Amino acid sequence: MFQGYAWSANLGWINLGPGSLQTRSLAITDSDHDCIGDEWELAWFGTLTSANAVTDADGDGVSDKNEYLADTGPLDATDNLNLELTALAPGAEHVTSLSWKSKTTRLYRLQTSPSLLSSSWTETTPGFIPGTGDPILRVLTSPDPRHFYRLEVGLPFQP
Repeated sequence: MFQGYAWSANLGWINLGPGSLQTRSLAITDSDHDCIGDEWELAWFGTLTSANAVTDADGDGVSDKNEYLADTGPLDATDNLNLELTALAPGAEHVTSLSWKSKTTRLYRLQTSPSLLSSSWTETTPGFIPGTGDPILRVLTSPDPRHFYRLEVGLPFQP
């Protein structure tokens, strides 16, 4: 939801506060139905036929579809989404530092689970947090040394 004010030449100042204007979703055109937005695909490849869910233009092991979802460069093997973990203080409480490069065009949700087989993942922060363009750092404490982490990326205004 937007908040604040916006200027319109036809209407003047528009209050974007609660109850005034709400945007719950934003349609992304995907003409070729490959789960990659046309605007992104055209910007990177100049065509809608070069990239899809299984292609990997830069050969970095990340599909072009996943590059789109993370908003990383599909033609640059060094531009990728990596979750970096560092164990800080093993002992009674296990402290782990987790960080990743963020994009202002994406939202992130960090989750943890004591088992990869578990269908239950716990969010480390409520909901998605917006990317800042800078690395995001989270320091987590757990009594159990065995933890798995999952970083989910979301597109703004998607259901």
